[in-house]
Amino acid sequence: MPAAAPISSPVRFAAATDVGRVRAHNEDYHLLVPEAGLFLLADGMGGHNAGEVASRIALEAAQEYFLASGAGEMTLAERLDAALQSANHRVIQESRLSAEREGMGTTVVALALEKDRAAIAHMGDSRVYRVRDGEIELLTEDHSLVQEQVRLGLLTPAEALVSPYRNVITRACGVMEGVAPDIRMESLRPGDTFLLCSDGLSNLLSDQQLLSILTETKGDLARACHGLVQAANDEGGDDNITVVVVAVGTSG
Repeated sequence: MPAAAPISSPVRFAAATDVGRVRAHNEDYHLLVPEAGLFLLADGMGGHNAGEVASRIALEAAQEYFLASGAGEMTLAERLDAALQSANHRVIQESRLSAEREGMGTTVVALALEKDRAAIAHMGDSRVYRVRDGEIELLTEDHSLVQEQVRLGLLTPAEALVSPYRNVITRACGVMEGVAPDIRMESLRPGDTFLLCSDGLSNLLSDQQLLSILTETKGDLARACHGLVQAANDEGGDDNITVVVVAVGTSG
C-alpha cells in the first residue's frame, strides 16, 4: 500500500454516535483512518434498515480506494473525489443484489489531511465545520431542497430550519451512477478544529451552540463529542446523531 504523505502538525480526534430519542436504528456510520489523515461520516437512508447497509458500504469503499491510491499518484482532491465516486458505484452495485436494498443511499462527508492542506468532500446534507480563531464556519453546502430554495431566495435560512421539506436531499451516494461530490480545499493552521456531523446534530443546534460546546470543553475532544450528542438529545434527538472532531496542531 502506498504511504500517505505525512501531516505537518500533530492531529487529535474523537467521535461519538447515538441513535437519538426517536429512531429505532442507527443508520449513521463513521470511519476514522488517522494514519492516512482520513475521516469519514455517512447518514444512510432506505427501507428495511438498508440505510445502515448503505452508510457502511459507502465508507468502506471510500476508505479502500483512498488507501489504495496513495499520495503522489493523484492530488489529494483527486483521491478524495475518486474515493467517493467509488463509494457511489459500490452502493449502487449492492442495492441491485436484494429487493430490500433497492433504492438505498447515503450522505457522505469526508475530511482528508495531507501536509498543510485539507480536502473536504461531501454528497448530501451531512456537514463539515471549522473552528478557527474563535469563530465557526460551515465548509459544506447542503445538497438539499431547502438549501436550493435559500440559494434562490425563496426561503430564508430561518424558514429553512422549520420547513417540512428540510430532509429532502438533492444529491446522495448510491442513488444514481455518475454522481460526484463537491470538493473544497483549505489550508491548515495550527489550532484548526474540524467538526463532521450528520443532520441529527446540525438540524437541532445552532452554529453558536456548536461553537460554545467545542470551546467550553477546552480541547477535550471526547468530552466535546459527547457534549454535542447530549445537547442534540436534549433538543429532542429526533434523528441519529454522529459527530467526528479533528484538531490540528494542538496537544490537548
